[in-house]
Amino acid sequence: CIIGVEALVRIEDEILGSVEMDEIVWVAEKNALYAQLDLEIIEKICSLYTEKEFDKLGVDTIEIKPSKLQFFNVSFCDTVLEILTKYNMEPRHLCIQIEIDLLFESQSIVYEILNHLKEKGFQLIINRYRMVSLTSLNRVPFDMIRFDKDILSQAMEASKARILLKNAIRMFHEIDVITILEGVEDLYSKELAIEVNGDLLQGNYYLEPVEAESLFRY
Repeated sequence: CIIGVEALVRIEDEILGSVEMDEIVWVAEKNALYAQLDLEIIEKICSLYTEKEFDKLGVDTIEIKPSKLQFFNVSFCDTVLEILTKYNMEPRHLCIQIEIDLLFESQSIVYEILNHLKEKGFQLIINRYRMVSLTSLNRVPFDMIRFDKDILSQAMEASKARILLKNAIRMFHEIDVITILEGVEDLYSKELAIEVNGDLLQGNYYLEPVEAESLFRY
């Protein structure tokens, strides 16, 4: 069953074709438009969540991926809370992605903002974990961690990679962190993800990216 969805932005352009989320965010950051873009996305999410009664469909959380610059913005948390209040939506329904690379910035303001978000009830998810140094993770009050899709792909090809993945998942389970395995594209990858004890599975095997309105057909 589907218990959560990820909000992505794409632009369909006649000349450029489909412009993906990462490219849009990169342009927004370069042109100081990232704050406006993030808030418009959050506003749209809250509107849809309330209007379509997502919780009655079994969808408990919606993931968002704000610009990493928001984690240097001390007013980010309070601004998002104002939007949620407007739509009578609880913070626990919004899961905020944090790129693993951000944790190596080693700036205290990043950790202060992450702790503030956690204290207010938002769920935090470490995105694209690649089995790198664990030192920075120790300072973040995260609820979930998403393994980069390349990790599952490597585990499908090599037994050593499979053992490393299974033990990494066990490690996070011991500190009560939910694990998400990205890259489940077929039955074999699904079975492997279950074998290594991943909690939540994500990939086109379950559902390809769709427009928000199309989600309600599933």
